[in-house]
Formats: sequence, structure tokens, C-alpha cells
Amino acid sequence: MAPVVEKKCRVCRNRLHNTSVCTRCGTDYSLADAAEAQAVVQLAQVASYLYRNNHVQALRTLDSLQRLKKNPALESLQQYLRYFVLRPH
Repeated sequence: MAPVVEKKCRVCRNRLHNTSVCTRCGTDYSLADAAEAQAVVQLAQVASYLYRNNHVQALRTLDSLQRLKKNPALESLQQYLRYFVLRPH
């Protein structure tokens, strides 16, 4: 079972209790939450494409994922796939 991560408001540091809007300052995180959920789905798609040896589609999805949220580990995979996909055969 995954550990429970307590989310806090980035503005006032109040705890966010299963809600996208901070009860103290009113900051709305619904768009950020939606982008994070989309990133999780895209990461699963990358893994699926890699499993099926579809490197071109994996790279395209990874490029899209990196635009949502930068990740140094995924950037390394992105560079490797660029080399693998774009190298002369």
C-alpha cells in the first residue's frame, strides 16, 4: 500500500484535506491536480509503448509529458530515446 502523502497549500502551508481548494486562503489547485493526473496517465503510456518496442510513440509521449512537468530522470530517458530513434540505421 502506498504511503499517504499530506498535501499542503503552497501559499499559506495549510493542510489540504482531500480538496483542491485551500480552506484558509482560497487558492484553487484543481488545474494543477488535473495536470498531475494527466502526467501519471502519460507516464503509464510511455511504459506501455516501451514494452511494445514503439520507441517513436514513447518519445512523443515523453516529450508531451516533459512539457507538463519536468523530471530529470525522464529527461535522461528522453535523451536516450532521441539517440535510439534518430540515429542513422
